[in-house]
Amino acid sequence: MFIKRGFNPKDVFEALYQALEFFPEGFKLVFEALDKEKRTDPQNNYYWLVCASVASLFNASGIPFKKVKYGGKDFSLWWKQEHIHNINKEIFGIDSTRKLSKIEFVDYMDKVFSLWMEKTDGNWGVPIPITTYFESYA
Repeated sequence: MFIKRGFNPKDVFEALYQALEFFPEGFKLVFEALDKEKRTDPQNNYYWLVCASVASLFNASGIPFKKVKYGGKDFSLWWKQEHIHNINKEIFGIDSTRKLSKIEFVDYMDKVFSLWMEKTDGNWGVPIPITTYFESYA
C-alpha cells in the first residue's frame, strides 16, 4: 500500500484492518518511509561549492593534481572541482548525485565532509555552514 502525503491516518488503518482477513496467520507487516524527491538544485550548488573548496585548499597548499612534462619543461596541473567530484563518486560508488533522493544526498554530503576532513588532517572544513547557505534560498 502506498500512502501519499496528506493522508488521513484513520483511513489508512481502517484499510489495513480490513485487509488483515486476507493475510495468512503469522505474516509480517513492514512500514517503510519512502523519499522519492530528488536532490534539489540548491543542494547541488552547495555540493559544487564544497568540491571547489577542497580543490582550492590543495591548490593553495601547492599540491598539484598532476605533474607533466612538455617540451622539456615541467608543468603542474591544478585541482578543479570536477577532480574532487570524480574522486567522491569513485570512493562512494555512485554514478551521479542527480539520482540521489534528498535524504540520500544529505547522507552523501556527510560522507564527503568526513572524507575530506580526514584526508586533509582537519585542514579542510565546511566552507559555509549548510544552514547559512540554505537560508539564502528561503
